[in-house]
Amino acid sequence: MVNKKVCLIISVGLIISSISSLATAQQLNSVMTWGSNQYGQLGNESSLSREYADTVEGMAGAVSIAGGGKHCLVVLSNGSIRAWGTNSSGQLGNGTTDDALSPDSVLGINNAVKVYAGYMHSIALLSDSTIMAWGSNNSGQLGNGTTVDTSIPILVNGLNNVVAIAVGELHSLALLADGTIKAWGDNTYGQLGQGTIDSAGIDTLVTVLGISNAIAIATGDRHSLALLADSTVKSWGWNGDGQLGIGTTKDTSLPVTVTGITNAVKIAAGGTHSFAILADETIKAWGDNTYGQLGIGTAYLNSDTAVSVVGISNALEVDGGWHHSIALLSDGTMKAWGNNDFGQLGDDGLVSRDTPVVVLRVENAIAIAAGDEHNMAIGLMNGIEEKNVAYKGKWVSLTNSIFNNSIELLTTTEQKLDYKVYDVCGRVMLSGDNMTVKGKLSIKASQLKQGIYFISVKTLIGNIQFKLVKVL
Repeated sequence: MVNKKVCLIISVGLIISSISSLATAQQLNSVMTWGSNQYGQLGNESSLSREYADTVEGMAGAVSIAGGGKHCLVVLSNGSIRAWGTNSSGQLGNGTTDDALSPDSVLGINNAVKVYAGYMHSIALLSDSTIMAWGSNNSGQLGNGTTVDTSIPILVNGLNNVVAIAVGELHSLALLADGTIKAWGDNTYGQLGQGTIDSAGIDTLVTVLGISNAIAIATGDRHSLALLADSTVKSWGWNGDGQLGIGTTKDTSLPVTVTGITNAVKIAAGGTHSFAILADETIKAWGDNTYGQLGIGTAYLNSDTAVSVVGISNALEVDGGWHHSIALLSDGTMKAWGNNDFGQLGDDGLVSRDTPVVVLRVENAIAIAAGDEHNMAIGLMNGIEEKNVAYKGKWVSLTNSIFNNSIELLTTTEQKLDYKVYDVCGRVMLSGDNMTVKGKLSIKASQLKQGIYFISVKTLIGNIQFKLVKVL
């Protein structure tokens, strides 16, 4: 089945929506967060949890996101990384162990493509197919031959052809271009796929046994998954809640085939539950269902074999937190289910759900990421394209399209403002600072080519963003 919305990954890792009409194309570079915020993982300079999605300032040009135990990572279009949340083991990569309530810069990386977050460690895939890691290392999950934490990113030696990473609570996986998988870190339940159990962990790279044709990988708390080229799925590691999907709750330290999955196109995992998106865009889930995180219409009933998530027939992505799940749909909307104690379902409430509900205030999303009890998305807020927007009683408006090489910004009261015009890669094309405007401000746009742009306006009372379309 052909996806209704096709996503293209270009060389810098930027994902944009491929839509035929310029008039409906979207700039999708805003980062939104919601759910638990005890350690500032929502990035809004507070520690108050939130049951609805809202934007994180300064994230224009986001191309990759990852939610850890209680921290967040974002790759921007220039290859740099921002991080925030808890930092007790240096998982923010800023050279300290101080928590950050708003985005801070990860040190020493300017060519990142994607980021991945474990419970207390972080990994970045770079444009040269190498990886860097930082944060907690008590089980060797940084893969550098030690068990010493680091708050500064370090290169993981011996890997130069990586195409994807997956990060569990205390272990890490790397998918290589030849279809094999490297693993390192905690192996208490056999999650490194060695046929052995090592409670002390393995701090150097080992090859997962019996897999040579993997095309995707995923990790839960202490279990691992691989999607193979023949559309089947292998699993290994901890299986106490049936998260391996093999019809038992017995752990295995060698990869085994997930029962009943023959047409998978993507995989993902939560704490102790797992997912596969099938070719028909439906979702199968298995494992822990204490809070309804399998999305099957009932809670407390675990499943050690794959079952269908109800009410979703157009899934593009799926991800799992500790006890909840989220899905990105082909129309750019999101659904969530499972535990909702901290508002992590984003439905403006705190009621847990055993069937998917719509995540409010998000549209045209292109990427999702689940932390333990919080979520992230790249997309647009609902209503962001309105021609006239009232912000706390102050009116700011502009022409939605760029005609005669001019952008007209309108105000009904005298205001001081800054503006920036971004292209679809998040690059600033035009800007103005500390401008006093009453009535109309005309911004020359002759240097802009035909296409989609966005103007971000900052006033003393807040920020607003509009989509612009320059036509011939």
